[in-house]
Amino acid sequence: MEIYILLYFSIVFIGVFSDRDILSIKNKTIINPNILLFGFTSILFLLAAIREGIGTDYYLYKGIYNTQAEEKVELGWAYSLLSDFLRFLEVDYQVLIAVNSIVFLIVIYYLIKKFSYYKYISLITLLGTYMYFASYNTFRQMTSIAVVLIALIVFNTYKKKLIGILVFIISIGLHKSSLMFAPLFLFNYVKFSKVVYSTIMITCLIAFFIIPDYVREWFLLIILGTSDFFNEKYANSTFIQGEERGVANKVFFLFYWIISMFLVVKNNEKNNNHRWIEQSFLLYFIVNSFLPYSSIVNRISMLFELLIIVIIPKFIFIQSTKNMRNILKVAIISIFFVRLLYVLLLNGDEVVPYKSILNLH
Repeated sequence: MEIYILLYFSIVFIGVFSDRDILSIKNKTIINPNILLFGFTSILFLLAAIREGIGTDYYLYKGIYNTQAEEKVELGWAYSLLSDFLRFLEVDYQVLIAVNSIVFLIVIYYLIKKFSYYKYISLITLLGTYMYFASYNTFRQMTSIAVVLIALIVFNTYKKKLIGILVFIISIGLHKSSLMFAPLFLFNYVKFSKVVYSTIMITCLIAFFIIPDYVREWFLLIILGTSDFFNEKYANSTFIQGEERGVANKVFFLFYWIISMFLVVKNNEKNNNHRWIEQSFLLYFIVNSFLPYSSIVNRISMLFELLIIVIIPKFIFIQSTKNMRNILKVAIISIFFVRLLYVLLLNGDEVVPYKSILNLH
């Protein structure tokens, strides 16, 4: 666990030198934020690529790779092709781990570089949301979600619709559950006014706290019934069984809600190519407000936990005074450190202690 905490505070310490609001010389940062981003993303990749036996799915996927069982257990055509190609090259399972890690972190690197106002805040948020560690465990799903993000960026920011759709199809080939993100490609065509957006957000907030769990489960079964694939795969599985939301989950829902509402009210950018990110986040609130807290909802939420790593820096950036921006940075660093420490102590994904092929502990 110490290596993760050391990494967190290293990002914070060096990040201060990349923040013009805190330390600067002639209004220029002491450390280039993009160099900081590249350096720490490389470290994150190295830790992920050489890990061994970390994550509850590590040995499961190792067994599947070594026995060539991808098609038998229906892991998706793109994932099967990737595994077949690596076996053709006669490389070890560890190379598959490295390939998944580099795809995930290249997307994270680009997402932060393109959309984040404070690179180091994005990096510590990535650790604090636990999404980096989720890529150690459910790495096929996280790689698929990363490819969904590529598709959304190509589709919405670069306006390459066909290429975006083709990339999205590849993400479904890595993990079929990515099909659930298809509605996000329609969000860019819907122009929500501040009034409409705020109304949806307030409705979601009320629904989150008052709708009974049995009603949420009924909603989910109706949605699953619209697709033969999802109905067959999830309707009678533990993935849709509702669980009791913990206090932390409710607090972070409210925290994200406040940030999103603030962005809606304060955002006056006329030509904002990043608006699709904030608008897409509506789906996070809709899903978590009207569907039961379950494995399937958690997996849908993973994509939005990645988007939050660029939404929070923007929330900080648009504050009117330097003092307020710096106060919020301290608050974010503290909040996500507590969250990181909490999930590491729980160790539900078995990422503690860190182990690697080099026997580094």
